[in-house]
Amino acid sequence: MYIQRRAIPKAALIGGVIGAVINVVIWLIATSIWGPIEVPPPSPDMPINANGLTEVPIFMPAFATLVGTVGAGIALFGISYLKGNQYLIFQIVAFIFLAVSFITVINVPDSTDMNILGLMHITAAMPIVGALTIMTPEQRA
Repeated sequence: MYIQRRAIPKAALIGGVIGAVINVVIWLIATSIWGPIEVPPPSPDMPINANGLTEVPIFMPAFATLVGTVGAGIALFGISYLKGNQYLIFQIVAFIFLAVSFITVINVPDSTDMNILGLMHITAAMPIVGALTIMTPEQRA
């Protein structure tokens, strides 16, 4: 049995949009309650505030979620050529990438911002991995 590769783009799009919308809602709620989310600038060219940090703009949670969606779709497409339990392999790879993504979250100096970003990473991964796992049926080789 192999994963139906034609279903991957649609599943990725649905999971990515769901994750992006949830993350923008989290961003809106968090910034209205605690103020801007601040992170160390990923590039020296980024604008910084008085704390030496850069603020996460509203489009960034959605953009980052959609970039992760493309990566997950490509990973599932590649894994679909393997034999064995392809869904389990994909979920393990997705979990490893989620764990590695927390390295950037750990570097955030404010614990509230760190918790919000950690929540965003998890809420991005859940619908993406779920949609790619559930909405890509198996087919005979």
